[in-house]
Amino acid sequence: MMDWIDAPLRRILAIEGLPGWLVSGMPGLWAMIKLVLALVLTWFVSRLVGRGLRALGRRRMGPGESFEGSSWDLGASLVRFFLLVLAAPLILALAGLDVGPFLNAHALGVVTAFAIVAAGIVAARWIATSIRSFGKRARQNNRADDTLFNFVAAMTRYGVVTLAVILALQQLGFPAGSLIAVVGAAGLAIALALQDTLRAVAAGVLLAVFRPFRLGDWVAIAGTEGEVADMTPFHTTLIPVDHRAVIIPNDKAWSDPITNFSREPMRRLDLYFDISYEDDTRRAMEVVREALASLPETRRKEDIWVGVHALNAWSVTLRARPWTDRTGIPERKSACILAVKTAFENSGVTIPYPRQVEYQLEYPQGPTRETS
Repeated sequence: MMDWIDAPLRRILAIEGLPGWLVSGMPGLWAMIKLVLALVLTWFVSRLVGRGLRALGRRRMGPGESFEGSSWDLGASLVRFFLLVLAAPLILALAGLDVGPFLNAHALGVVTAFAIVAAGIVAARWIATSIRSFGKRARQNNRADDTLFNFVAAMTRYGVVTLAVILALQQLGFPAGSLIAVVGAAGLAIALALQDTLRAVAAGVLLAVFRPFRLGDWVAIAGTEGEVADMTPFHTTLIPVDHRAVIIPNDKAWSDPITNFSREPMRRLDLYFDISYEDDTRRAMEVVREALASLPETRRKEDIWVGVHALNAWSVTLRARPWTDRTGIPERKSACILAVKTAFENSGVTIPYPRQVEYQLEYPQGPTRETS
């Protein structure tokens, strides 16, 4: 098989005067060199193919989708695995083992297994996409929560791919009973080795069932504030105001306090305004209340509360708490502050600022002393 590979060995053995131990040990050493080179070449090719598939997957996926744990990511890993499986006969042949009977018996099984895994990846992605689309339609038509649909879609995708891998291994000659036992033992070993990952999956199940937040909610989790863009069995993705993608493990999201700014239909703003001590405080409070009540951004205008918050060294701080809708809070807060600022200017209320008074003392100069 591929005699040209052994040509260097034949040239070395043709050299006269070689020690006997070198002549006898050279074939085994040459077989080991071929085996190592074949392993390195196979690893390099599989890694190159895997990176190419991942790059293609990142281009094909939408900007809001998470690539980690996606079908493209999983498919690239499986393709690398099957490339190594397909290259195993060549590697064994280079090591001097006869793989002809194995190829005659399992060549069709290997091709069938590869086809099953490929079909499983495609089916898993199609089923997951269908479940997500159904959840989006349910939210639009019936105002249903599609967070659970997203979670079920992710779990279904992993389940279908796992089933495809089991069926593919059966095509390679692994008996079903032994395969189930091996999968169970491997699952136990993986569970012990990946406790943090399984903790994240368990937390993801709790988040999907109890739903402290939903897709599209504005929340603060683990010190990060943003919109919930995606939730998988392993992590939750938030999009802050600067449109970054912050990925938080589900166990971190479940164990830390969660602030949901979108749960209630309305929110109450906290606004602070400083006025001068020379101004009429009650009149300034009424100016603030009227300015906020005149805005279309405020709700429940009769419940707008305005009071004195603090007496500072150089100003009196007023506190206002108007009601507004839960969406567009930065814009609504800016509109309220601008309205009060304009009302202060029109009504003559002074907005103070810190002043520093300096006193300079001048001492009379005494008579100068003459020196000789």
